[in-house]
Amino acid sequence: MKRVLVIDDGGPAAGVVEFLRGRGCAVEFADRGPQAAERSSAADVVLLGADSAATGELEVCRAIRAVSGVPVIVLLGVDDERDRITALRAGADDCVPRTCGPREVLARIDAVLRRYLPWAPPGSTGDVLDLGALHIHLTAREIRLYGRRVETTAKEFDLLHALASRPAQVHSRKELMLGVWHCDTRVPSRTLDTHVSNLRVKLGSRNWIVNVRGIGYRLGAAPDRQVVADR
Repeated sequence: MKRVLVIDDGGPAAGVVEFLRGRGCAVEFADRGPQAAERSSAADVVLLGADSAATGELEVCRAIRAVSGVPVIVLLGVDDERDRITALRAGADDCVPRTCGPREVLARIDAVLRRYLPWAPPGSTGDVLDLGALHIHLTAREIRLYGRRVETTAKEFDLLHALASRPAQVHSRKELMLGVWHCDTRVPSRTLDTHVSNLRVKLGSRNWIVNVRGIGYRLGAAPDRQVVADR
């Protein structure tokens, strides 16, 4: 489920919101207050309305970009080249006019999310990453190891999902910080190490997550069969 945060005083066309919800998106709204940037960290993508780049409405985009790497799509009231350039320089990932149809808005959302969300490996369904003994159910946000459920926090789940999405790839620390915490500078690096350590404990072996010195982490091979408590 895509989590879409809408920050738009005028509100996007009702048909857009209805269409996104009909396609399984969880749409929430926020005003332009100081909590907008903070709330954006819980979203997968932000739709930000701006009638004109000259009105100061893009300041919230700059505020979001100062603390988060979450994708931002600006809905411009006027399809003007100068406004598009200003929005992109303010940190927007894409710009579309308010007159844009709901199908194109969703296509734009999918396009920017492809740069951030993990890719599913061959052999997995759209809802489950199947890695032998390890199964990650995306919609249910559930992890099972040798058939038994492993309880994790939201960020632990997102981290393991990111690693499992490309199990043969080494994921850099910066990539993981940006993909899981939507930030590569404001969150202490030790946060990543702590979450890796917690996952290793919950999965019952250090072998599941391998440290690649000087680069980051990758998913390891399944260790010998173990018993993981069903919590």
